[in-house]
Amino acid sequence: MKPRTRLTLDLIRSFPRAESKAARTAAILAYTVGHLAKWPALERWQARHPLHAYLLLTARCNMSCDDCYFVDVINDKTVGRLDFDLAQVKANYARSLFRTISRVVLIGGEPTMNKDFIDIVRFFRSKGVVVSVTSNVLKINRALLEQMCSAGLNILNMSIYRKTERGQKYNLDAIEQVLKDAHSGAFDPERIVLSFHGIDTESYRWAYGFAVNAGARGLLFNRQFYTASNPATGPFAERDGFGYEFEALCRQIQSERKLNLYFVSIVGEPNTCPFTTNAFSIGPANTLSPCCMVTPNNEFGRIEEPTSLFSFKDMFVNRQVPPLCKQCHMLGTRHF
Repeated sequence: MKPRTRLTLDLIRSFPRAESKAARTAAILAYTVGHLAKWPALERWQARHPLHAYLLLTARCNMSCDDCYFVDVINDKTVGRLDFDLAQVKANYARSLFRTISRVVLIGGEPTMNKDFIDIVRFFRSKGVVVSVTSNVLKINRALLEQMCSAGLNILNMSIYRKTERGQKYNLDAIEQVLKDAHSGAFDPERIVLSFHGIDTESYRWAYGFAVNAGARGLLFNRQFYTASNPATGPFAERDGFGYEFEALCRQIQSERKLNLYFVSIVGEPNTCPFTTNAFSIGPANTLSPCCMVTPNNEFGRIEEPTSLFSFKDMFVNRQVPPLCKQCHMLGTRHF
């Protein structure tokens, strides 16, 4: 079963616990209708009533990856607050921007380094929100895996690192151990997805082989996102024509049916973005961003005053691609 299907079923089962049921139902209907009808008024409403929230749970990390989306703030104490805590999460959940949220994704940094990590998962699940977490796995042991299970975590997404670009750490052994623990009862292995992003087909093919050999049931292939810290002219950039090779490899992997592969594939209008329409990100300083690949900062406003975020989203509603997004691989995808 694909992660999207599993999360949808979880959301249905969790709906009796949901708050603001009418608002959430309206957002889900808008999302569904939005795939069929390109109504600017509906898209503008969606942009202000998102389904997904990405929480940069902590800006601290125990790895050093030069192509990290948030390399500009990771482990940098000068940017201000580095961690969410449970009280802050509860306060933000009461804000209007969260009224329609059905899914929360905990990202970092390394989310498991946040001392309130499990309590935050449990809080969102108590509100009928489905929760995913993306981890580098280095801090996950059997005990923490069992805590995630008891807290009701819906999806554990484990990032594959053969090595960091600086060659400092890798996590393959840790991933294999977590999967062994999951298969022996600590966590549902069907709720674990490995994820990988690279810049060439050889590395993606290697990641696929590793996932199969490790016993993974799900695999997510992301692609590179370019920023001022990681430009398209830098060392971690895809070469021309890579997209076609990537698509062909993914289709081949799907045909082998050894696991569920999830990747960006459905191309729609090249001046649209599903992330900015249906989601937002928030960091520990309560600053916002339009998606999980852009660092939350004051440019996009704050949770208590998201007007700047809405203005950015409206550029896509008006079919204008902001300069920040012109090289993003998510452009034109209908959903992800």
